[in-house]
Amino acid sequence: MASRSSGCYARLFPGLLPMSLHLSTPRLRLRPVTHADAGFLIELNADPEVIRWVGDGPLADIDAALGVVDYLVSRQYPFGMGRLLVEEEGAPVGWCGLRRLLAGEVPDLGYRFLRGAWGRGLATEAATAVLDAGFGREDVPEVRAEADRRNPRSIRVMERLGMRWHRDFVDELGPAVEYRLDRDTWLRSRVD
Repeated sequence: MASRSSGCYARLFPGLLPMSLHLSTPRLRLRPVTHADAGFLIELNADPEVIRWVGDGPLADIDAALGVVDYLVSRQYPFGMGRLLVEEEGAPVGWCGLRRLLAGEVPDLGYRFLRGAWGRGLATEAATAVLDAGFGREDVPEVRAEADRRNPRSIRVMERLGMRWHRDFVDELGPAVEYRLDRDTWLRSRVD
């Protein structure tokens, strides 16, 4: 999968380096989502607390979950990045990744984890691996992330990563905040 999408990416956007779609940390493995993960995606979005602050609702059935996987494969992975499944000890616990849908767009960092995985630093750990890989690309000088203003957990993750407030705005879900992080700031934080 990664080699085929990397080749596709290189043909579409010559000179840009794809981010590895397989990452690991001491506790986590991040990899592309597959059709075999559809049941997990249904479980993840079925918890009202997990999706409380996002625009997604529960996935209606297996076909809806398979549609999410197909979307990732066709619309995100060709850019050499996208939402990746996060596994701890071989079991899925969430997803994390950078997303870019248009060439030149500032990549968006996103993450979502099962409630049982909250409070253990997994989102920060996964996002750190994703940012290391993303900022290793010559076409990613900056990353952005958004959260509902009323979601302190997500905002704390962004701040732990060194992201800084960029703007407040209101969308269809209510008050929101955008944070940003540039490559130079990230690289300085990794050597301190």
